[in-house]
Amino acid sequence: MKARDFKVSLLNSKLVISGTRQLPEVKMSRSFHQVEIETGEFRVEFALPSAVDAEKVTAVYQNGIMQVELPYLPRRSVQVVSKDVKAKD
Repeated sequence: MKARDFKVSLLNSKLVISGTRQLPEVKMSRSFHQVEIETGEFRVEFALPSAVDAEKVTAVYQNGIMQVELPYLPRRSVQVVSKDVKAKD
């Protein structure tokens, strides 16, 4: 498959990878050839945690491998303020 055969999208906190797999053209000859590769449309969905930064998601397809990077949002820091507590006698 080629990169143009894939569609990668984010829908409702889900990463969706879809596409169409087609058979390559086979030249007929006097010998027999058997092909056992499934063809047609496919769709795979992965639920994403809420901490993923949807604006920075990237996908790269190279040499038959798709690499999807899902960067997390920066962590929010919580500031704790301590106060002296006085007890009443």
